[in-house]
Amino acid sequence: MKQNESLYVTDLDGTLLKDDQTLSKETISFITSAIVNGLHFTYATARSFTSSSFVLKSLQLQLPVILYNGAQIYCPKKCSYIHTAYMVPHSYLR
Repeated sequence: MKQNESLYVTDLDGTLLKDDQTLSKETISFITSAIVNGLHFTYATARSFTSSSFVLKSLQLQLPVILYNGAQIYCPKKCSYIHTAYMVPHSYLR
């Protein structure tokens, strides 16, 4: 399989981020260079857009990111959500 045929998705906490919840300069440099060279890269997280947007900005991601464990998908190119799933009020109560 060629590099440009694969999608690489990472988690943030405990995976891409350092213990202090930041990205290392080396990580930013490596991933940015790889994206420029054709790597399809994004992240999936339980975090919200607000608490993970620094990653999106640091890496200048172009692909949608998965938020709230899949309840939202945000597209940085459109600067908008392309998917949201909410619980219907009282759907969990009987």
